[in-house]
Amino acid sequence: MTKTKAFDIPAINNQKEALAIHLGIDSDDDEQFKQISELGVLGFEHSFAYKGKKYTVEHSRLGVTGDRVVNFNSNNWVISDHNLDKAHKTCHNFNLDEAMEVVWDALNGFRENCIPEGVNAHDSQWEDIGAAMTWVQAGINDTPDEVDEDRIEAIWVALHSFREDCIPEGDESYDSQWDEITTAMSWIEETLSDTDADLPTESMSM
Repeated sequence: MTKTKAFDIPAINNQKEALAIHLGIDSDDDEQFKQISELGVLGFEHSFAYKGKKYTVEHSRLGVTGDRVVNFNSNNWVISDHNLDKAHKTCHNFNLDEAMEVVWDALNGFRENCIPEGVNAHDSQWEDIGAAMTWVQAGINDTPDEVDEDRIEAIWVALHSFREDCIPEGDESYDSQWDEITTAMSWIEETLSDTDADLPTESMSM
């Protein structure tokens, strides 16, 4: 007789579930839940993006502060709600053109190190990425009526691959670079989806 496991329960992302509660999202609704993108983990802090805003979630413990504490799975989770516009202005000090440059630098690193030229599948993926970035640039200049999620997803996939293969988590300089990349891309995504976004066109001084 073949033995079977008594339970086959998928792993639970406690931090993402807690954030969903904070956002008022039903985690059983896959369409809504998948809109929460995980950006990465730094120490105990998990970073997420949702509709152009960045959130961090970590287990409640002495010295950890945030905007709200959510109870999930018999644990308390501290959630910090970052307004990307403000965070970008105060922490990264670059305008939208520079944000695009940050993203392009990461994508070029992905091209060189992960999908080298000369392989049909690689060249096709790079063409898709280039088309997506062209669409993004056009959208920044003239906010589109609707965000093309497939194009945005193509860029995020490439950026996450660059993170995993080229700037792995755990090195302070790499983690700082990844924070800059994700903030830039999230800010760009927010600009595309927000027709009322009041974002600078020139660099600001600290």
